[in-house]
Amino acid sequence: MTQLSRAMRDADWLTLERLKRWTPLFALVSVLLLGLDVWTHTRFGVVDGKGEQVGRDFVNYWAGARLAIQGRAGQAYDLHRFLAYERSLTAPNAEAKWYGYPPVAMVLAAPFAFLPFLPALLAWTLSGWAVLARMQAPRMGWLLAGCALIATPAFYIDALSGQNGAFSAALLVGGLMLLDERPLLAGALFGLLCYKPHLGIMIPVALVAAGRWRAIFGGALAGVALVAVSVAMVGVQPWTAFLHNAPFHRQILETQIGNWPRMPSVYVALRFLGAASPLAYAAQAASALAAAAAVFVAWRGRASAPLKGAVLLVATFLTTPYAWDYDMVALLFAAVWVWREAEAGGWRPWERIGLAVMLASPWVLPATARRLHLQLGPVILWWVLALLLARIAAKPAVSGSLGDAP
Repeated sequence: MTQLSRAMRDADWLTLERLKRWTPLFALVSVLLLGLDVWTHTRFGVVDGKGEQVGRDFVNYWAGARLAIQGRAGQAYDLHRFLAYERSLTAPNAEAKWYGYPPVAMVLAAPFAFLPFLPALLAWTLSGWAVLARMQAPRMGWLLAGCALIATPAFYIDALSGQNGAFSAALLVGGLMLLDERPLLAGALFGLLCYKPHLGIMIPVALVAAGRWRAIFGGALAGVALVAVSVAMVGVQPWTAFLHNAPFHRQILETQIGNWPRMPSVYVALRFLGAASPLAYAAQAASALAAAAAVFVAWRGRASAPLKGAVLLVATFLTTPYAWDYDMVALLFAAVWVWREAEAGGWRPWERIGLAVMLASPWVLPATARRLHLQLGPVILWWVLALLLARIAAKPAVSGSLGDAP
């Protein structure tokens, strides 16, 4: 074995102390880049010279929620009327956006709709950051927790895009962290993910495998309650319009190849290789079944809570064809949990570098996909999942909760 391969296999140079020293610097770079992006996108009001809005996708959530509180939620599902409304609030040449979320998303985003656009975007970004940092602050301290989050490529992309990856991660991770002590509340957090159900598809598998029936009840109750609130708030018609437009998601996935470099799914990987759509869907289904089996086995067995949580989070992105880089914020917590296990029970070969590559992938994968026409995201994720399963099989469970951190 060469010196380089040994350095990658063991990655002894990737120490906790070194990460703590470098994390604030990476966080500072991310903040400066975000500031530069805001400056370039506010030179003509709230858009750049090409009409791209500051916060990019955030205008969708904000405008959709504003329509809801104005009693015009159905307009969000009419592409031309929604575009005209968005442009009336931002700029006449603003980029075309479309509202692809169920009406429950309008309910969850409603508090931000009472603010003007720029303050709402700032509140959206900072609140997502604060909630996630708070989850790790008791163990890591606010400074390190906040910097680690900002320095994570997925969070940077999420903030740059004005997306909801931080909130989705908060629901997923928060539910996992509360599962032992407050199962009903944990289930409620899982249930709120019904605005983005493809990110919660592994949760029932895990909960059934572990016999967490109270959490299942809490999730079902929260989901039904949120749907009921949305119907009371906006009526039935927006739901009908949403269901009518739902197939458009598949059309976007299959035809808008410009998005593919940012989508680390098996489906996209196969399409990059030239596979027809039916074959790519079949491969995605096989990946989903294998990932579900991994989750079931891990949660049925005696693996520690941190490893169970990490398996679920990684497997989630091997299940859906509609995976995006900004949703990978949750994988930071998977890495932290595995790191805690490894520090307590010893590192296995390739684990350190595997976690590092996984966290860096939202930065690296789009460039490699565009240049090489290869989407390596699912390869990396399956590699990490295999490392997790190998650890579960080889190591006795290490006691600890999901709140523990390095």
